[in-house]
Amino acid sequence: DNTIVSGDSLGHVKFWEGNMGTMLQKYHQHSAPVLCLTTNEEGTAVFSCGVDYKCNLFKLVGPKHSKYPHKMRSESIPFWELVGYRRYHEHEVKALAINEMNDTLVSGGVDTDLILIPLENFPNVYCHRIPAFYRDLISLSKTQQLLMYRSSNGIKLWKLGKAAMPPRSSEMNKVDVMLLPLVERQEAVLEISLKGTLNLFSSALSEDGHWIAVADVEEVKLFRIEKDPVKHMIVHKIKDFCRIYSQSSKKFATGAHHLLFAPDNSKLIMVTVDSYVVVVGLNNWHQGRFDVLACFDNHARDAEKNKMASTITTIVVSNDSRWLATGDLSNNIYIFNLKNLSHYIPVQKFQSLQNGLTFSPNSSILLITLTSNEFYLFDLQKENLTDWSRNYSTKLPLKFLELKEKIMGCTFNPGRPESILLWSANFICIVDISKEVGDPDQEIDVFLRKSLLLQTYHDISSPRGNINHILQDEISRINFKMIRKYQSLIFVDYVKEDSLVVVERPRAEIMKTLPPPFAWAKYGT
Repeated sequence: DNTIVSGDSLGHVKFWEGNMGTMLQKYHQHSAPVLCLTTNEEGTAVFSCGVDYKCNLFKLVGPKHSKYPHKMRSESIPFWELVGYRRYHEHEVKALAINEMNDTLVSGGVDTDLILIPLENFPNVYCHRIPAFYRDLISLSKTQQLLMYRSSNGIKLWKLGKAAMPPRSSEMNKVDVMLLPLVERQEAVLEISLKGTLNLFSSALSEDGHWIAVADVEEVKLFRIEKDPVKHMIVHKIKDFCRIYSQSSKKFATGAHHLLFAPDNSKLIMVTVDSYVVVVGLNNWHQGRFDVLACFDNHARDAEKNKMASTITTIVVSNDSRWLATGDLSNNIYIFNLKNLSHYIPVQKFQSLQNGLTFSPNSSILLITLTSNEFYLFDLQKENLTDWSRNYSTKLPLKFLELKEKIMGCTFNPGRPESILLWSANFICIVDISKEVGDPDQEIDVFLRKSLLLQTYHDISSPRGNINHILQDEISRINFKMIRKYQSLIFVDYVKEDSLVVVERPRAEIMKTLPPPFAWAKYGT
């Protein structure tokens, strides 16, 4: 209806007549500046948020006729009314959007969370909080037991500690992910702060611990790490690395948003901001030479052909450094052969968007996770889905598919190739791909299932030990075993057989790093 809505620094939300610029209504519902507004497709609802992290809903309740026809046109004018408000965030809100597909309001702000709010019965509804997706913040060297964390302007490197030996297999809970006490704590061994005004987009640590690469949208920087006689780390910036941009016949952007070293430490794979996959050789670094071995433009050509974004979001290299797999926002997945530096095969497109890739320990199986919480296993030798995946990937437990949390990462147990681990911010789920999926209606949460079984067997007059044995036997038959012991996860991976490194970033710790939120005077203070 050509109505203009504005928010100002005094906390006012104003409605204007678009043709003449006449203010129709004004609401002072915010105690601080208004930072964002959004409306639905029909133009009948307006949401406002700002520094006071208060979310207001205004609705068009119907036309209101002017009381002064001699001063205003006789036609009716829109009338807006405040329906309700609620505070979902703990800090200022900077962005609002409405998903018309499922009638949901999405908000985001300084507290780093995305919040999904059903529009039906707003504001008396429960919201769903989605933690920030910290992709590629953590890099791990399994052989050197090093873990690297990337911040916006630098990196920090830790030497992993050592855990106590786990109990004997007969004593330990077979379905639990045990937190073992440390006999040697982790130690910070290196910190690099970088100059510049741009935030880092990606980082990578080589398996031998000698290479570190970081990138922003304009530049990739490479560092060589050596140790002096007393084993102190010495950092050398490779200034000649920038010469690679003049070597390739294909012109690609100088910045990158994904970096990855091959496990054999011979190559650096860069995903540029224009969706080129660049393979750089590192073997001649002593002579100051860094050769561009290949520049794959499959994703870039797709973007140009379809005239839509094909930004690469996932990248993984197999353990034997032979295979490279990449996936983009157009749901294209390509597999490249790093031995002969050629494109191998594309992978079929799935109904839901892919959001995770990883290779099995023997490098012949590619695990693909989707935003629908489905996952598929692709056999590179057969160039098709595995038998297990064809039989069961579309028959996964309903309670797993219906989880609000989406899979953020996946990995294989190095000592048990049939065991895969799927994780999100608030759960870890272990799946055995040598077994059938089982009942689609089964309870997959280990502790909930144990409680249900205890209720079933509470009348059994056998000794407690026998009941525990029965419970363990029943739970071991379940294929999907999910636990929620750990929260706010940003990284999970195996460092060796049956040994995990888990990185949590609690919400409370994030809030401590933020400036104080807006505070308003309360009555009596």
